[in-house]
Amino acid sequence: MASDFRGEDDYTSAENQNKLKWIEDRWPVLIAGTVRRAHDLVSAINHEFGETRSKNISIDDKNIAQILRAAAKKQKYKLADEILSRELGIPYAKFLKDGKQSLSDRAFEEIEDEVRGMRLDCDLIIVFFHDRRSYIYRIDSDLTVGLADNFCCIGSGETLANSSLSYREHDGDQILKTSLYRVFEAHQLAKRAPGVGEKFAISVFSQERDGAIVWRRLSDSGHSSLAGSFKRFGPKKIVGVKLSVQKDLEEFERTPAYKKPKTTQRETAGGPHLK
Repeated sequence: MASDFRGEDDYTSAENQNKLKWIEDRWPVLIAGTVRRAHDLVSAINHEFGETRSKNISIDDKNIAQILRAAAKKQKYKLADEILSRELGIPYAKFLKDGKQSLSDRAFEEIEDEVRGMRLDCDLIIVFFHDRRSYIYRIDSDLTVGLADNFCCIGSGETLANSSLSYREHDGDQILKTSLYRVFEAHQLAKRAPGVGEKFAISVFSQERDGAIVWRRLSDSGHSSLAGSFKRFGPKKIVGVKLSVQKDLEEFERTPAYKKPKTTQRETAGGPHLK
C-alpha cells in the first residue's frame, strides 16, 4: 500500500495529511477525497464491525462485502440527516414519514432528488485478511463496494497510477521486490496529477499463521534504492527516434480542397442567390 501526504482545502495545501487509517486497529485503509467525510466513513465501518461482532457473527471473506455496503448505506443516511437538519430542522426519518403532508410537492421532490444524488465525497481502499489471504475492497463515493483484482487506486492520481500498473501488467503473483518497484513507479507518474504530494510512504502488510497482522514500512534506504531503479527503468527523455517521415508515413486519404462558390454580377451587387 502506498499513499502520499498532500492535504488540500479551498485555499491551501500542505504535506501533513496521513491517508492511512485503520478498522479495528487491524485492517489498513487508504482514504481519498474530503478528509472529514473519509474519517466519518471509516468510523461507520468500525461501528458496523462492532455491531456484527456483538451478534457473535464472525467476519470473513463471505460477509465482509455485505458489512462494508451496510456501513456505506448508513453513512449516506447520516448525511441525509445533516441536510434535513440544516434545511428544515427535522431528521430524515421524519421527512420520509411526514414530508409529503407538510411540504409542497415541488419542495419535497427537490429535497428527495438532492438526497438521491448525494455522494459520500470520499473513496476508500480496505485490505482485509482471512486465512492468510488478502482481499482488496474499494468503496466509491457513489456507495459502490467492490472487490479489486490485483491492484486498486483512488484519488486525483488514480488514472495515472492505474495506467502505470496496467502497462506493467501488475498482478498478485509478482515477487515482492518487483511489486514494490511498480508501486513506486506508479507514484512517480501519479504525482504529475494535481493533489498528489511529493512525499509518500510504501507499506507492506501480511498475516502470520496465528492471525497477527505484520506491518513493515519501506525505509529511506529502500526509497533510495527504488529511486535508482526508476532512473533505470522509468520513462526517459525521447531522443533518436528511428522513423522516416518520407518512407514510413503513407498517404491514406486526400480530401478535395475547398473552393469558394462563384457568384454572378447580380449576386455581387447584393443578390440573394448563388450560382
